[in-house]
Amino acid sequence: MKLYRVDGYDRPLRLSEAHAELLGATESTDVILMPARNAAKAVWVDYAVSQGADPVVAEATTKADLIEQYGA
Repeated sequence: MKLYRVDGYDRPLRLSEAHAELLGATESTDVILMPARNAAKAVWVDYAVSQGADPVVAEATTKADLIEQYGA
C-alpha cells in the first residue's frame, strides 16, 4: 500500500492501487508525521485515516483510542 492524494482529504491516504484507481487518487510523496498527543481529535482522525483507518470508524473512535491504536 502506498500514500495517495484524494480530493476531499487534506492528508494523503494509505490505499491499495485498486482503491486509489477507483477514487481517482494520485500517488503522494508526502511524509506523514504522527501528531502530538495533545493535538486535536480531528488531527488524530486525519492521521488514522492516512494510516488506513475507515474514516467513519475513526471519527466515531475516541481520541484516547486513536492514540492507543496509531500512536505507537
